[in-house]
Amino acid sequence: MKRLLFLGVGSALVFTMGGVGPAAADNGPHVKGGIGQSVTPDGCAGCHRLHSGGQDGNLLLAVQPNLCYTCHGTTGTGAATDVQNGIGYTGNYTGDNNPVRTATVAGALRGGGFEKAMIDSANPTGQRFVIPAVTKMVPPLGAPAPVNSSHSVNTADVNTIWGNGAIGSGPGKATDGAATPNLTCGSCHDPHGNGNYRILRPMPTGGIQTLGVNNTGLANGFSASGTYTGVIADAAGNTPATRAATHVYTTGNFWSQADANAPAFISNVAEWCSTCHTRYLATRDSSGTATTPAQRSRANSGDPIFKYRHTSSNSARNCITCHVSHGSNAATGAQSGALLNPDGSAAPGDQNTGDSRLLRIDNRGLCLMCHDK
Repeated sequence: MKRLLFLGVGSALVFTMGGVGPAAADNGPHVKGGIGQSVTPDGCAGCHRLHSGGQDGNLLLAVQPNLCYTCHGTTGTGAATDVQNGIGYTGNYTGDNNPVRTATVAGALRGGGFEKAMIDSANPTGQRFVIPAVTKMVPPLGAPAPVNSSHSVNTADVNTIWGNGAIGSGPGKATDGAATPNLTCGSCHDPHGNGNYRILRPMPTGGIQTLGVNNTGLANGFSASGTYTGVIADAAGNTPATRAATHVYTTGNFWSQADANAPAFISNVAEWCSTCHTRYLATRDSSGTATTPAQRSRANSGDPIFKYRHTSSNSARNCITCHVSHGSNAATGAQSGALLNPDGSAAPGDQNTGDSRLLRIDNRGLCLMCHDK
């Protein structure tokens, strides 16, 4: 059973840095103006049928994620990112800037994968108690392993968006597998391109967002009414050659989260995640004068479930410091695997073991990367 946890997003979003080769996700037809770079674009027919669409009013060929997997999946060849298995390949570019996947593996996708991932979560280095100090590192695996937690991108899944809603509003917003709110790849990514980092929508669609109801007045994009207006700027490059150099989706170190090609995203991404996981956002305010308790970490928020929270709203400590966006193969032990969901229900992972909550390291061991035992 897949549980909707920290939103770090769908079809081709991958968070962490230390790339080891070019790949393509927000390239090709997904670049803002990418389809329109030709007045006779060929790419539209890759997803749409004018008179025989098989899925919804957008005239799509198939339901998500299957439609996305025709390029971004195990057997897909139209994109260099295999988000099912967490593998990045090299790509050659053709018309409309479309990458054609080669057989050469570029490395592990930074956001993991929805079904498998390549995170060597059992062998981190650089924990605070280790003497002498070494570089913090979570290396990639040599081959994909089944995930124990993943974001759902299937509209038929029944999930709960944990922490969604105002203080005191319960564990979160439930999905019913039929009507909104439901999460798909296109809930988080704009397939037609929008100029944002990883073609992220300014706010996810499908009824899953809550307009930052607890976060008014916080920096990095929330208006006075609570609407998220922040923009996570895309990396430079409008041609296949320049985008291949500045859009790297693979990593050699899953503990390195910043993207040197788009440095602004790291300070905005937690606020973006909180458009769905509202009550997880908490900023560090030692004096307690710049924020309310509902906005502050290490303070009683007033919520009976999400009462005291770790800091999650700065560039050093945010959602993706600990979590990947698509799926993690991290394992859990007897105690860490027995933790319940916020509503008190059991939390089996994708392999019917403990749910690893999209974490980067086994057994909640990522705490030791910052804290001495």
